[in-house]
Amino acid sequence: IGNAFIAVMYIVMRLAGKDKVRKKAWTALLFAFGGWLCVYLGRSLVWLIAVAAFPAEGLSMWGGFISFAMTDLLSLIMAMVILPIMRRFDGMFEDQMDFLRRMDKERHDRIRLDQMGDNLGEIDEETLKKLIKDDELY
Repeated sequence: IGNAFIAVMYIVMRLAGKDKVRKKAWTALLFAFGGWLCVYLGRSLVWLIAVAAFPAEGLSMWGGFISFAMTDLLSLIMAMVILPIMRRFDGMFEDQMDFLRRMDKERHDRIRLDQMGDNLGEIDEETLKKLIKDDELY
């Protein structure tokens, strides 16, 4: 239940815009940190409610906070390392629909160039002379 608090970052992304989050490395890292913070606070809140509602002998309230912090801190560190690396790969840090549209456009452009025969090396001198001669008749 505490992990559901990451939905707060969806609201932040909608308000800020996904392009702003994606464009710069520091905003992506800040977004990842915000997600980590939301999950940590959500888990801590659920832990606090659970300990208050169902107290148990030998169960420390602070133990849950520290446990969540240590396990989630590893996730935060990995996100801070992986995000800058993933930004360097083509299409890895891009909206899926934008990526598919860009790939389709590049494919169509490549096909269009292949069909047009823009490579002038395909026509030899003799054929070129015939084409020029035929063009002068019209």
